[in-house]
Amino acid sequence: FNTSETKAAIVLLKKVGYESDIVTGYCCGEPAFVRGYKVEGLKQLKASLNRLREDIKSEKPVIFTSPSCLIPFLEHAGELLSQEEEVDSKKIQNGFHEAVSFILEQMERIRAFSSAGTQRNFFKPVDLKIAVHIPCHLKVINKDRALISFVETLPVAETIKLKTKCCGFGGSRGFERKWAAHSDRIGQELLDEIRLSKPHVI
Repeated sequence: FNTSETKAAIVLLKKVGYESDIVTGYCCGEPAFVRGYKVEGLKQLKASLNRLREDIKSEKPVIFTSPSCLIPFLEHAGELLSQEEEVDSKKIQNGFHEAVSFILEQMERIRAFSSAGTQRNFFKPVDLKIAVHIPCHLKVINKDRALISFVETLPVAETIKLKTKCCGFGGSRGFERKWAAHSDRIGQELLDEIRLSKPHVI
């Protein structure tokens, strides 16, 4: 929970007017869900929802820096909570957000309300070459375009959208030693493309 992604999200959320509380010590249950252990996945997800219950009730946005962790909340949270109390499951789902798409929406909202003829600049120009790879689970939740749109707002020297689709990780299978060589072979094409494009940041 002290990752560079989390730190960056906190900085960006502050730029668009949000203070952040980091919720730790829970699991979304996704590793269990993807391996077919739905009961265990629901148990872990329910424990997480109990920690977030007051935030959900107060309609405080719950932000996820990992789209993989967000998926179980979108798919199962409304169902779990509505079993215990009278809640609008759709409203619950709308309270969960992928970080980049949420920040982009807030930037667009702020710009829309800016005075006529003014343009709010959130970032300083920097001489960087950025390569963008779309994670599979970002596509699953239909937020892949948001990542591209966000990167396009950055005042950098060059942006490259990588054409290779698969990194070779394969979800939770990427953690298993027996799949390591297979993952390496699949991911080699992406690695080659990155080496050719020579970006400063991916």
